[in-house]
Amino acid sequence: MHTSRKKMKMKTRRLALACLLASLAQAGMAAPLSWRGISLSSAEWGEKLPFPGVYGKDYVYPSVDSTAYYQAKGMNLMRVGFRWERLQPVLNGELDPAELGRLRQFVDGTTARGLHVLLDPHNYAAYKNVHIGKPEVPIAAFADFWRRVALQ
Repeated sequence: MHTSRKKMKMKTRRLALACLLASLAQAGMAAPLSWRGISLSSAEWGEKLPFPGVYGKDYVYPSVDSTAYYQAKGMNLMRVGFRWERLQPVLNGELDPAELGRLRQFVDGTTARGLHVLLDPHNYAAYKNVHIGKPEVPIAAFADFWRRVALQ
């Protein structure tokens, strides 16, 4: 009898867990999505060119006006890719003012429209084709990059 009582408790617990999971799943499906967005092709291009390439010829940033279309479709998040090396030409060095200006123009204009921007250093976890964590590109260098970006 003791064994049957254990089995009954186990079945009851499983049923309770199933009900809980079902209610959580239903609640999750009922909640509206907070983020709807798009990845805008931009300054991540040109890795095969003599680096860093020429702005306006080899790569561009999207225009702020181009975000109006996606905003009208209900999107509120724009992901913008760029190359880490373009924004910080020297590892642990200052950010390039011209490149930063182009990126800021997009970010400032887009956020002024009420949209959010996700910055994406689109380097596949590398700097000048050397992966982060190698002696030439320590993790601290990536942290330095983000610190400098965050201070903007």
